[in-house]
This record gives sequence, C-alpha cells and structure tokens, in this order.
Amino acid sequence: MGTFGPLISFATRGPFDGTVTVGDLAVGIGVFAIGTVIARLGLRWIANPAERFRDGIEMAGPMAVAGVVLIAAFPAVPVIGVAGAVPFGVGGAIGGIATFFVGYIGDRAIVARTRAATDHRLVWRAAKRPASRWHRAASGVAIAATIVWAGIAVTDGPLVLAAVPLLLGLSQLETLLRGRWRRRYEITDGGLITVFGMLPWENFDTYALTDDALLLYGNTWPFGTVAFDRESVADLDAVVAALDRRLPEQDGSHENPSPLDNIRQELGAS
Repeated sequence: MGTFGPLISFATRGPFDGTVTVGDLAVGIGVFAIGTVIARLGLRWIANPAERFRDGIEMAGPMAVAGVVLIAAFPAVPVIGVAGAVPFGVGGAIGGIATFFVGYIGDRAIVARTRAATDHRLVWRAAKRPASRWHRAASGVAIAATIVWAGIAVTDGPLVLAAVPLLLGLSQLETLLRGRWRRRYEITDGGLITVFGMLPWENFDTYALTDDALLLYGNTWPFGTVAFDRESVADLDAVVAALDRRLPEQDGSHENPSPLDNIRQELGAS
C-alpha cells in the first residue's frame, strides 16, 4: 500500500494538495485489499517463504520499487511542490521499511533453523578492520561537503531538498566509525550469523589470517570480503578452528566478486 498507493493516487487523482479526501482513503484501502489477496494466493506457490523473502526476487523486487518511489520524491518537489511529493517520500519509506521487516522475519526463521541443526556453534566478538587513514580523510571531506551542499539547498529552495546531501553524508559515517566497537558473531554449520542476519557459507570462498586481520573472502557481489581486526577477535584460535571446518584457508591471491570491490579492498588496505 505504501509503495503503490502514491503512484496510483497520482495517476488517478493528480498531485496531492495537502488534504486527505475520501478518494485518497479509497485508493489506500483498495490497494491494501488487492495486495493482501495477491500475497495470500502467492504464498501458496512459494516452497520456502523464509528463504525467498530473505534472498529472492520477492525481497529484492519490492525493495527496489520502494527505493525508486522514495527517490522520486526529490525531483518531484520542483515540479509538483512539496505537498505533492510528500506521498512519494512517505510511501517509499513505508514500503522499504515493511519489506525490510519481512526479510528480517524470514532471516530470523532461517537463523532459528540453522541453530537447531548445529551441534556445536561458536559465539565470538570482533570489530571490523578500520578503514585506512586516506579513506577516513576522504569520508570526512565528503561529509563536510554534503553539509555545505545541504546549507545551500535550504537557502535556495524547500527544506526537503537538503535531504539528498544529508543522506549522502550519513552514508559516509560508517567509514569513520568502522572498527570502533566489537559486535557479536556466531559460527554455525549453515553460515555466519551477524547482528544483521545470516551469511551462508556458500557466500564465501575462503578465509585468511594475516598479521593484522581475519579475512572472509566473499563471492557475492556487492558485499565481497569481510575483514575483522585481528587484535579484536575474541578467542582467535577457536574462531580459526571453527572456520577451518567450514571454509578452506586462502592460498594465494583472491579475486573479489567485482572490480568495485577490488578497488574498495585496495583503498581499505592502503
């Protein structure tokens, strides 16, 4: 409803003028009813809903559509005004959040199955390997630039125009904060469980232990390699022993799953 409601309302009733009418409510209720029926019928044809809504097109499709609707709110402002663009922003955000929680519920079901099927699982803590100084400096400059950009956008137009640079700036905070704290991880027979979900072992090729890092080499674009700071890994010997039973140790160089990830790894190691 959140994703398609604004699109259908715009196509049938024109831009939103700031007041909710009976017609707007009718569109929302109708889209919700149709979506519910489609979902109930569609679930009968899905063999494993938890996996499909975690990794399949059933997850990626609605998330992509919600993202397009959300992004469409920004260029819509100068064309149909702030009020007219609000439903796109709100609807896209609601659709994205709803899709995320559906995927999260599916992931929790898979995590529960994996834990139940694992005789000996290892719980440990580690911090991600910090980004290089050059990378952190570049992110700091980018954040400063987006703040200036947001200030200019506010002086020249509606407040909503500042959202784009601010979101870009927030995306760089992860680089500055990476490695600041240790997180909980869990090694099971089915995969690596993180605070964000489970990564199956099929998503990794090998692992390597270097002088400063524990590296899990991924094969799934765009995630690529997961790098932990070696000094932060609690009970390193037990972690390496557990990884040995699930992944081969790296022998030679590893080709990451995309040129973008290769460049990212070079920047992180410089």
